[in-house]
Amino acid sequence: MTYLDQETACMKIIPGRLYRCNVCVFSFVWPRTARAIDNSYFAEHRKHFKTTSHEDLEKRFSSIVHEIEMHSHRSKGSLLDVGCGKGLFLLHMKQKGWDVTGIEPVKESADHARTLGLNIINVVLEHAKLPQEHFDVVHLSHVLEHVADPVGCMLRVSGLLKKRGLVVIEVPHEFGPLTMKIRKAFHALPQFPMPSAHVSFFTPATLKEVIKRSRLTVVSLKTFHESTSIRDFLKLHRLFDYAFHTGPRIRAYALKG
Repeated sequence: MTYLDQETACMKIIPGRLYRCNVCVFSFVWPRTARAIDNSYFAEHRKHFKTTSHEDLEKRFSSIVHEIEMHSHRSKGSLLDVGCGKGLFLLHMKQKGWDVTGIEPVKESADHARTLGLNIINVVLEHAKLPQEHFDVVHLSHVLEHVADPVGCMLRVSGLLKKRGLVVIEVPHEFGPLTMKIRKAFHALPQFPMPSAHVSFFTPATLKEVIKRSRLTVVSLKTFHESTSIRDFLKLHRLFDYAFHTGPRIRAYALKG
């Protein structure tokens, strides 16, 4: 293992040390303990990260819906959103005719989602009482980076999926070796002005390995940028991101056999 100091990572880490495996380059905090993610964490989070516009959310959701329909060959069904936040994606899918359920451990967010008429379970995934092989689609957006055992989490997800069910995963792409070199060269390293609650850090290769160990088959995996503006795209380090697949987010679609 290689120790990554906080200056190299450009990140404040809640007590613990950040390491990268020399074999698979998976980066993680040691000791491996789940971080508490509560209302105070998200209150601090909102100070530093701007709110996504309604227009950008619609583009984002429409892109995901298109991929879900393409890979699952269905336009309706049962969907579970793990870490659903305030329920905006669930609401979007409900309006398209899906039977939706959300899991959200933060009470403030779960309560807000319920005001939208959504079925929300206010616990973490491992404590949720859900039927096995029930869902056509499970969606996890920015969840696995908070999980100390991502393979264990994904095995639980796999058990909830019907045969030929689809899982959608999105995680940050923070410390891939090539990513770090490119961003460092262009002085574009990720900066986190608050302590991070992340304990697992993925590259496309390590996310693919987690999915494989969860007895799922990857059908699509790519890095991407949230912004769609021409000005943002033309930044030199962003062009490298697109060319070498080192964008700051990774999204994967995988099927249960």
